[in-house]
Amino acid sequence: MAVDDLMLAYVVNDGPDPAGAEYDATSDPAGWTFLRNEGDAASDSSIGVFWKIAVTADLSTSNYTFTSTGSFDRSCGILRISGVDTTTPIGVSGTFTSTTGTTDDIPGITTINANSLVIGFAAGDGADTSPFTVSGTGWSEVAEIVSASTGNDGNSAVWASKEMATAGATGDPTITMNSSDGIGSFMISINPQ
Repeated sequence: MAVDDLMLAYVVNDGPDPAGAEYDATSDPAGWTFLRNEGDAASDSSIGVFWKIAVTADLSTSNYTFTSTGSFDRSCGILRISGVDTTTPIGVSGTFTSTTGTTDDIPGITTINANSLVIGFAAGDGADTSPFTVSGTGWSEVAEIVSASTGNDGNSAVWASKEMATAGATGDPTITMNSSDGIGSFMISINPQ
């Protein structure tokens, strides 16, 4: 990691707060910015996304604590992205979708800048929903996270990405889970320098 890298934290759990307040601005550690929280009964999971532009102190920090209002199984990952607009790193934030089954199409967005990186987030209700597969033109899997609980308990999540050389429509990537359960997803674009 380097100073001015974007840190994008993705925090998930296996129980939704129908009011959409499982994660909020009070959940973030000092210096982090809350982006959004999503979750509903169909997905039976909640997704919280936070971001931070790295400063010198972050280079020697190995842990950050994000809190939630519920007592569900949680998992978290932090993605580091270089070459971003450090003033306005987040471009477009797309629509949340949820379903029950083995697949979910993340609703596409239209990027506003050339050379944007698009990140799709999906969370499954249950650790047994991992591994995931990501399909769609130009889309690839970045990482998966799984809570310590096993089977239908716990949660799992996947990040997908696509580089957009020109501004425009991203398409709708398909996330396929290992087992049928609730899944929720959305995507955002990252503004380049």
